[in-house]
Amino acid sequence: VHDDFLDSEFVRQWMAFLSDERLHDAVAARGLRLGFLPHPNLQPALPLMKLPDHVQALTFAGPDVQAMMARAAVMVTDYSSMAFNAAYLDRPVVYFQFDAALVNGGAHVGRAGYFQYGRDGFGPVTDTAAQTVEQVCRIVTEQRCLPSPNYQARIAATFPQRDGRCCERTTHAIEATLPRHLRLRDQLRRTIGRARLRENPSVMASVSGRGGSRPTRRTTRPWCAEPGSRWGALG
Repeated sequence: VHDDFLDSEFVRQWMAFLSDERLHDAVAARGLRLGFLPHPNLQPALPLMKLPDHVQALTFAGPDVQAMMARAAVMVTDYSSMAFNAAYLDRPVVYFQFDAALVNGGAHVGRAGYFQYGRDGFGPVTDTAAQTVEQVCRIVTEQRCLPSPNYQARIAATFPQRDGRCCERTTHAIEATLPRHLRLRDQLRRTIGRARLRENPSVMASVSGRGGSRPTRRTTRPWCAEPGSRWGALG
């Protein structure tokens, strides 16, 4: 973290959002709490940010991030792919992109791709703290923490199958692109692994640890992609 980070536009904008009294009142009225979970690279600066008393500082140390996501009522992010995880769980999303012109102009590690937030995103896109507060307050008070119909339809179209087998289907699709001799090799490894497991159940850890076992329903729940800066109203 650079020495001037606390004076950056990034910190000013997010602090303006988190400190807004209207936001605090709307969230409190619903019995929710505000939580702030910065990107892992920004975690060292979290103790220095002087968050308002009603905002809970969240870290990647200790609590399961997936559990926090499951408890979140609303998610506010800038560009994080974590919004896909929230949408997968039918959580409302707001994209707070005060620096969109800079980011889209190349002043960021990422580059614009096929995904256009206004066209493809799972919630409204804002460029000021006031607009973001307005959208979140509407979601919390009027929509009762549910996506609006147009974004719910977009979520349903993006995730047509939510049966706990997404990783399994992804694995099969990847395997289908491999040359035939590689698929046969992997099949042979799995066959050998199953045979060894039948002979000696104690080798299960070493067999599965090599990646030879196929994902099962117990191991195919959605995983958390690396998050960017975001806000959640935690229940």
